[in-house]
Amino acid sequence: MSGEKIVNCWNSIGVWGREQPRCALLRELVHCHNCEKYISAGKAALQRNQYADYLRQWTSQAASNRAAAGGGKSLLVFRIGDRWLGIDTGYLAEICAERRIRSLPKVSTAVIKGLVNISGKVQLCFSLGQLLRIEKRETQRLRRQSLYDPLVVAIWNSRKYVFPVNEVYGICSHLPDSEHGDEIAAAGAVPPFVADVITHDGMQVQCLDALAVFSELDRSLAQHG
Repeated sequence: MSGEKIVNCWNSIGVWGREQPRCALLRELVHCHNCEKYISAGKAALQRNQYADYLRQWTSQAASNRAAAGGGKSLLVFRIGDRWLGIDTGYLAEICAERRIRSLPKVSTAVIKGLVNISGKVQLCFSLGQLLRIEKRETQRLRRQSLYDPLVVAIWNSRKYVFPVNEVYGICSHLPDSEHGDEIAAAGAVPPFVADVITHDGMQVQCLDALAVFSELDRSLAQHG
């Protein structure tokens, strides 16, 4: 695999970053989606049609970093709406390009989006945005402006869980900081289904409690499916 590394400045000095000073172009362009650099990066990402190869590369690199750190775990970091989330790579099956999701009749919960074809097999597609109560208007706004919305496929107990995201950032190594986690929990700042909050490349990443997420998706399916 070859290709030039994309410098994702939108996550550092752009609308999703916190570094100072801010990008000087924001005053004119208002949002990174209007920037030629962001658009070019999106086109480059679209040309990368072998998501699995990139996932294996990220996972291998994260495993090496984790071994060097003497423990911890690797996380797939992705964005839904304005929230950066992370899920343990041990639950990942694949990342797919955007594809049509067919709605299901008589389903009374928005957590179940419908059915989607993954590698020739029909799978249920869920909305993590709904489960995590991410602002709908924000998700819809970014959905309209996004160049593509990848699908993340996770697996647990031999069952696959498919959910769309607005952007895949990559894989990072995470060495749990129990003191930091205790401070956040004590402050009551951890949202539901989030096990920890870490900082990576200037982003605040909410690490999902994957088992709690999968269990709740199963519960929703049993009640409303």
